[in-house]
Amino acid sequence: MIYGRWLIEGAPRIILIDTKTGYPWLDEWKADLWNTAGIPSPPGDEETNEAVVFGYLVAWFLGEVGLCQVVIQPRADFVLVCVAREETSNHRAFP
Repeated sequence: MIYGRWLIEGAPRIILIDTKTGYPWLDEWKADLWNTAGIPSPPGDEETNEAVVFGYLVAWFLGEVGLCQVVIQPRADFVLVCVAREETSNHRAFP
């Protein structure tokens, strides 16, 4: 994951997510989609795999950000303050 500015007019802030980091969980996430919503995902379909991985990584990231406290500081846009938690069987560190 990379935070930076997009080199276009206005220089918006961006977060880039490398979807390759999520592929170890692809089968688990595809099974989750099927078991919870009945959404099929064909094996070997690269576009579907990318969409599944991207969606789950974004959800994972937003879940982690939701556990952080946003602190506004002078001369800074924002700072995320996250409390480290012990890893449990139900929680993995964000890739």
